[in-house]
Amino acid sequence: MKNRLMNLFAPVWRRLVVLLSILLLTGNAHAMLFSIDPAKSSLQLIYGGFTICDWDGNCTSPPEPKSFSISGTFSASQEALDPFSMSLPWLPSLSPSYYEGLRSIVFSAVDVDLDGADLLGFVFPSFPGNIRNGNIRGIEGCLFTDLCIAYIDETGKPIPSYSGALDGDQLILAGTFSLTSMTRFSYSIYAQAVNVPAPGTLACLGIALVSLLALNSFGPRRGAGVRAA
Repeated sequence: MKNRLMNLFAPVWRRLVVLLSILLLTGNAHAMLFSIDPAKSSLQLIYGGFTICDWDGNCTSPPEPKSFSISGTFSASQEALDPFSMSLPWLPSLSPSYYEGLRSIVFSAVDVDLDGADLLGFVFPSFPGNIRNGNIRGIEGCLFTDLCIAYIDETGKPIPSYSGALDGDQLILAGTFSLTSMTRFSYSIYAQAVNVPAPGTLACLGIALVSLLALNSFGPRRGAGVRAA
């Protein structure tokens, strides 16, 4: 009787396990694909420095800013932040309300055209930031941006950073990427979500589908136990 009940409910349990896997995979790694609007976006190389004049009045000024176009697609992946799973013992001592609604967000260039700015040193922002209530902020090397106080590295160069907002399927992102203590790239990106799952989401769904097929293939089959007369 016990074996008959187990065989009866086994297929149900297998499908519940797969369904739970799908929910966990897609819930923890939510990814979206965005298309950049070149008409509303901008990328500039700004040369720092001062105007220097000699005794004869001859002056030398920094070069004028150089503009580049930016277009293409990139992905944005979000994950819940769990401070208790990190090897940072002082984080859980913060107020629990600090973590409410707080998620990490990571951008990844899928097919972005930087119009040659990458050849001069610009790097598309790929370091993780934070998002809460649609507000985005990121500082390279800092997971919790509200707790960071260092904005300049040991050489005196400003650390790359960005801020922005995600409102439904529209994303605005603005930031800086410094080459030296005075010369930097400044960018402003306006993007629209594309109705195609990003690679991270597709990978999660693929894993769940393979799991479902594997479980079905190893399940009990009717008629497999027929004995010869």
